[in-house]
Amino acid sequence: MEKKKVIWIIVVILLLSAAAAVSEHMEAAAVAENGIERDPVGGTERTEAFWYRIDGQEKKELSLEVSPQILSEAEAMDLLEEARTEWENSYLGQNASAEQVDSDLVFSMQLADGLVTARTTSDQLTVIDEEGRLDVGNIPKEGMVISLETVFSYESYELTDVRSVHVCRPKESSEQMLAEKISEAVSKAEETGREEKTLLLPKTVDGHSIQWGKQKTGHWAMVLLLGTALLATVYFREKEQIRKQKKEKEDQLLFEYPQMIEQICLLLGSGMTIRRAWERMVSAYCRQKERDRIPDRLFMEEMTLTEYEMRKGRSERECYERFGTRIGLEPYRRFAAILTRNLAKGNADIRRLLEEEAGQAMTMRKNTALRLGEEASTKLLGPMLIMFLVILAAVIFPALENF
Repeated sequence: MEKKKVIWIIVVILLLSAAAAVSEHMEAAAVAENGIERDPVGGTERTEAFWYRIDGQEKKELSLEVSPQILSEAEAMDLLEEARTEWENSYLGQNASAEQVDSDLVFSMQLADGLVTARTTSDQLTVIDEEGRLDVGNIPKEGMVISLETVFSYESYELTDVRSVHVCRPKESSEQMLAEKISEAVSKAEETGREEKTLLLPKTVDGHSIQWGKQKTGHWAMVLLLGTALLATVYFREKEQIRKQKKEKEDQLLFEYPQMIEQICLLLGSGMTIRRAWERMVSAYCRQKERDRIPDRLFMEEMTLTEYEMRKGRSERECYERFGTRIGLEPYRRFAAILTRNLAKGNADIRRLLEEEAGQAMTMRKNTALRLGEEASTKLLGPMLIMFLVILAAVIFPALENF
């Protein structure tokens, strides 16, 4: 079922790629008939790549910068008037009127949804800079009148606005004046204390007590976030590794199950009891393992533990039940149930039951092998798909170029 899904996904991807290629080809062919559509007013300039052919000769390439649509002259002037009105409604900022300007002005540079550019200059740049900020130290006590000139631009069209504002010093009690004095005090402390190892900030300014603190960087939050992400990654990775190891262990146990049943059946056929056959298998495994002749086998490790429990005095029935419970897989539970039933009822057909179980185990082993093979082939589909798409692109694109 997984293979079919992957194949269907590949088919859908190929169909979508083919449809996109055909659509792109039709769009490219329609340029000569329908022309090139510009972006609407306010859009961005984009680069379009074309090809052309002269009298059926070889194709040549051409790149063209396609500008967006612009307004007519009348529409452009109306837009500039709207921009001027918008600027006029906001340039005073927190000031009540142009006759009493004692805080920074607001000079917007983009108006009318970004279509109009505004540039404002004053005849006293030492008092009002191009961003509308006031330099209180250069304002005389009686104040002064400053002329502002704003040029609104859209494409090649311009509109000029000239007006005057009366700039005056802020009141001594205002926050802006106090902030200016604090800034001056800090600058003075920095300049006069260059020879000292430590810069001491002023604790009082103009009769006001000043408390200082360094701005928080917020690095702790970033460290906390990254640490949490790292812990989550490690946790889920370990959990996935545990799940993967458990899955590999279960697959190996299922793959080894038929071998265990066959060995038990062979020993029972030679006249041994279940207990004696169990001891014989464990003894042979331990000898071979001591001589490093065979690798570890999971089912034999569990049988060795069960044999150890029986030698320590635990009942045979309980040991078989614990054997099936420890492994937890259904085939091993059935095997343990057969053994315990034989101990309880003295079933003489235990060999026949185990032979039937061996037949089922072989079928299960084949199914397990097929499943593992399908999983391995599914993992190879990713690289195969990438190779196929590369080959498909190498074939289709030259064909479309010459179409």
